Amino acid sequence: MFIRLTRGQIAFDAGIALVYFVVCFAPLNRNDQVAEAITVAALAIALGLRRFSPRIALGVAWLAAVWQMYFAQIGAIVPDLAILAILYANARHADRVTRWFGFASIFVGAVLGVALIAMKKMTREQPIPYGVFLALGAAFAIFAGPEILPWFTRIH
Repeated sequence: MFIRLTRGQIAFDAGIALVYFVVCFAPLNRNDQVAEAITVAALAIALGLRRFSPRIALGVAWLAAVWQMYFAQIGAIVPDLAILAILYANARHADRVTRWFGFASIFVGAVLGVALIAMKKMTREQPIPYGVFLALGAAFAIFAGPEILPWFTRIH
């Protein structure tokens, strides 16, 4: 499913994705943080696609989150902020099935986090990326989405 966007919306989304990528990529040491760079790049792509194709953006975000939990050592603060925007756009622009997949992401992220701890790929002391912000994003989209949407559509 592809949504027709205006040139201004395309430019806005591309700009947000580029700024996100630069802000998240800049602190990385490019020699030994390849997995982190892949995570940031994938989330930037998903962020750029979030309104054009919520389904593809959600799929890319899922892949990035699994990659991040399994390979990358990024904390769960700045890089996962893209998840909030992706889930909001998913709740706003996606079809019913994709919305349910976005909602199910909360539980999938939790199960994957527990599985990685059980497989000793992560420890309990490490923050589990993706899950916290996924839950916050979903809750925000579900409860505040209708009130925020009119304001958001006026700013671009």
